[in-house]
Amino acid sequence: MIDFKPDRLGHCCFLTNEQINQVKDLGIPVEVCPTSNISTVKEAYKLVSKLPHLIELVRIDHNIIICCDDTMLFSTNLSTEMFEFANAFQVTPE
Repeated sequence: MIDFKPDRLGHCCFLTNEQINQVKDLGIPVEVCPTSNISTVKEAYKLVSKLPHLIELVRIDHNIIICCDDTMLFSTNLSTEMFEFANAFQVTPE
């Protein structure tokens, strides 16, 4: 899919290191929904800071778009998603 050079990747939960490098090289923004990602990535165990794809995207300072998925199912909203991301990765206003 990345080979088609999309404008963005939505609902990204699983990216190999090769795919992350490819996304970085092509400058493709990645949309993530932290709360729903936690439910799909067993290793994260309810911690946004343990999401492997997010850890790597943050490490390489890639363009991440925080989104909100299934607000009713996950009892969340965009403000909560942004808070969880900021808290997990010590994001400051600066």
